[in-house]
Formats: sequence, C-alpha cells, structure tokens
Amino acid sequence: MDVRATFQTEDGANIYMRYQGVQVMTAAAGAKIGQGELLDYGQLYWLATPIFETGDPHYAWLNNIVTVGEARLGPKAAWIEYRLFQVMD
Repeated sequence: MDVRATFQTEDGANIYMRYQGVQVMTAAAGAKIGQGELLDYGQLYWLATPIFETGDPHYAWLNNIVTVGEARLGPKAAWIEYRLFQVMD
C-alpha cells in the first residue's frame, strides 16, 4: 500500500496522513467482503506505518510520533477504520 490522504477534524484542523504497508486478502476475507460483511480487525492482514503532518498547533504533537496500525473494512468495503498505536521508546 502507498496511501496519501488529507482529512479535517471536527474542530476544523487539516491533517495530512501518508502510509505504506502490507495488505493480504485471504480467500475467507474476500468471501466476507463479497457477501457484504464487515471485516473486523485481525480478519484481514493489513498493517501500515502512518506518518502525520499538520500546521495546527492543537495537533502538532502528531508531527513527532511514530505509529503502526491495523484496519477493518465496513460492509462491501464502503469504509475503512484504523486502529493506530504510537511506538514508544
């Protein structure tokens, strides 16, 4: 994966996120998507390393962290939700 996205928080801050990672779709996961089912965390091998950039002072701490994450996909892959973990020294 090689993804770049910009999103806006509920309070109006713009945050740019980019990540690379690996996604492996198993036959079982593909069948669930084909049937319109949710793919929960752990049912899809999806791991990535998101990096964030923002000029908003409220979220500036994101500019200086390392994260790893996993994802789950909504029914028919209509949405994606991330669960991210900050890597600590």
